[in-house]
Amino acid sequence: MSRGAYASLNFGGHWGDNADAVRENFCLLGKAADFSLDRLVRVRQVHGARVLAAHDVDETSEADGLWFHRDHVGPSQVVGVTTADCVPILLVDQAATAVAALHSGWRGTVANIAGAGVETFADAGIRRDSILAAIGPCIGVGAFEVDNEVAKRFPKTVVRRAHGSKAHVDLVAQVRAQLIEAGVPAGQICRVGGCTYTRRDLYFSYRRDGTKTGQHLSFIGL
Repeated sequence: MSRGAYASLNFGGHWGDNADAVRENFCLLGKAADFSLDRLVRVRQVHGARVLAAHDVDETSEADGLWFHRDHVGPSQVVGVTTADCVPILLVDQAATAVAALHSGWRGTVANIAGAGVETFADAGIRRDSILAAIGPCIGVGAFEVDNEVAKRFPKTVVRRAHGSKAHVDLVAQVRAQLIEAGVPAGQICRVGGCTYTRRDLYFSYRRDGTKTGQHLSFIGL
């Protein structure tokens, strides 16, 4: 229902879009995905590596990951994170015991929120090799140019630099490597979607358009 720079399915409510349109977008999503919006849990994202249980979230909570175990809140819970270039990650185990939604911007990637999400599952007794992971639409390496100070915070294996040009960081490659290092089998990690910056026809992008853009919602439930 969003229009202009926020068209069409914007889930971000703090960059100037009409609040009624955003609410209607959420209503449309709930109908399409068949869940009650009062079961959708989100949290104020702060570009860190904190992962909270959905039942511990209140209006003051700050984190970049949400998860829940079916024994804690039941199967009708849904968790989600918003992004507009950052990397969204969704986790579930093959027995459908738990799910997680993670927001991994470059700072969150440096802090390894992907690994923190896997550790949360492991602490709950879930086998690491049973986890399935989806890496959603985000800024691609060709568009993610960074200064040298940021580049130094990443392994050289995910930093691309042509002769005389600035560094570019491959966030997807780094998140994938972190998931594998945490114990998720490589064959159980799926890349979903493309580059938010270059695919103007499909995606919002903060780096491309600034705050005159919308946000995506990546969500998961049981």
